[in-house]
Amino acid sequence: MYIELHACSSFSFLEGSSSPEELAAEAARLGYSALALLDRDGLYGAPRFYKACRETGIRSIVGAEISLPEGRLPLLVENRRGYRNLCRLITDLQLRSPKGEGRTSLEELGPLSEGLVCLTGGTHGPLRRRLDESFDSAYAYLLKLKQTMGDGNVYVEIQRHFDRRQERFNQALKALARKARLPLIAANGVRYASPSGRLLHDVLTCIRHHTTL
Repeated sequence: MYIELHACSSFSFLEGSSSPEELAAEAARLGYSALALLDRDGLYGAPRFYKACRETGIRSIVGAEISLPEGRLPLLVENRRGYRNLCRLITDLQLRSPKGEGRTSLEELGPLSEGLVCLTGGTHGPLRRRLDESFDSAYAYLLKLKQTMGDGNVYVEIQRHFDRRQERFNQALKALARKARLPLIAANGVRYASPSGRLLHDVLTCIRHHTTL
C-alpha cells in the first residue's frame, strides 16, 4: 500500500494550497493508512494535521523541509527524541535569520539527527544542484548525508510527474542510490489535496515568483 511521505500544506507559505484537514481527508478517502506532512522550515500545521488524522482514522507522520544553502532536506520524525531535535533545529534556524531566510548545514544537523529520517527531496532537494555540477559531486554529498544521519536513516527520493527532464534526474538518482547502497522511496511532493487545488496553487506560485498567470 502506497503512503505519501512528502506533502506540504498551506502552512508552507505560497507553496501549498490545501489545509492540513483537506490533505488528511483526501488521504483517508484514497485508503491511505498514514500521511506525512512536511511544511517548509516549520511545524505550524502539525497540531491541526495530527487532530485531522485522528478524526479520519489514519496515522499522522510529522516532519519538515529544512532549508540548506544547497536545497531543502525533508526530515521525518521517528520518535519523541526526533520531534525534540527537529523543533530545536527549526528554532535555531529561525532565531538566526528573518522568517523564510534561514539556512542550516549538515554540520549543524549532525548533533540533532537522532530520531529523524531523511529523504533526499525532489527538484528542490540538495542532490539536484549537486547533479547539475557532476555525478561525483552528488555522490560525495550523498555519502556525507549518510554519514550525518546514520545508516538506515537516508532514503533517495524519486518523484514522477510525467516530465522528461525529471525522468533524466530520476535515472541519475537511481544510479546514485545503487552506488551509495541506499534504498529508493517513491513520493509525489504533494502541494494540494485534489485537482481542484491546482488553480489556487498556480496563483500562489505566480505571487511567489512576482509574475502573472
